[in-house]
Amino acid sequence: MGKLLKPKENHHWDLEGIEFAINERVGDPALFIGRVGELDFLYRWAGSIRKKISRSIAFLGRRKIGKSLVLERLYNILYSERKGLIPFYYEFTEGRRSGQEFYIDFTIRFYMQVVGYYTRDITWNRTAVKPDTRIPDIGTLLEKIAPLSVPNKEIITARLKNSMRMSQLEMPQYEYVLAAVGVPDGFATMVGVEDQVVQMLDEFQYLNMYTDAGVEDKPCKAYMSSAESRVAPLLITGSLMGVVSYDLMRYLPQRFTEILVPRMDESESTEMTLNYAKFFGY
Repeated sequence: MGKLLKPKENHHWDLEGIEFAINERVGDPALFIGRVGELDFLYRWAGSIRKKISRSIAFLGRRKIGKSLVLERLYNILYSERKGLIPFYYEFTEGRRSGQEFYIDFTIRFYMQVVGYYTRDITWNRTAVKPDTRIPDIGTLLEKIAPLSVPNKEIITARLKNSMRMSQLEMPQYEYVLAAVGVPDGFATMVGVEDQVVQMLDEFQYLNMYTDAGVEDKPCKAYMSSAESRVAPLLITGSLMGVVSYDLMRYLPQRFTEILVPRMDESESTEMTLNYAKFFGY
């Protein structure tokens, strides 16, 4: 599969060949206009993961500026190109949960997206990225994988069984957070796995704000080692820019390159407005 990131005239995008493994919150994909510079940068960053030279980055910008839209489009392009880059999208949401609950949720959603990438069945991906629709537990996930023909199936199954055993232990909550954040890198570094993982973690500030990690009140510290992965680097976003930037500086120093997302320029904004007007018949 060739390159699917193909800008057209007037900040539009060529959608030919893109399979929309996850729904984009813009609605109709044709409504996505602009952000050419940002998508080109992230696409090249993701491509360099195959060479194991990309570092984790923080994609920071105010709310409603289009960060999540950019991640979703990048996800669908990487999924469609099938170049050995497994896209993994995870959104940190509001609402308290324990480190153990986070571990189970993160593990299930990760492996659902791995299976979706390998089987080309987008049902797995779409179910995995929606907050309220994932497979309920690791045991059920193992049952659903059992009859499938999936690359690296033995590795996936073995790691899920180990995760299920760990989820049933009585461990300090921060230990579960540490285990969770290591799941993607742990899979990508297994002997026999030739693919890399592109981790897209949306609204990173909510990890600290809503995850009960026991005695550790800053669970983001768990990424100190994982953020240096060359086979599963992170692309995180944050809407509370000051909060995320401070947390990265204080608790994850030198682990992320910070990229500030600007407002759309005037020409992109104008074309987006005209495109919406045309789409809705004005």
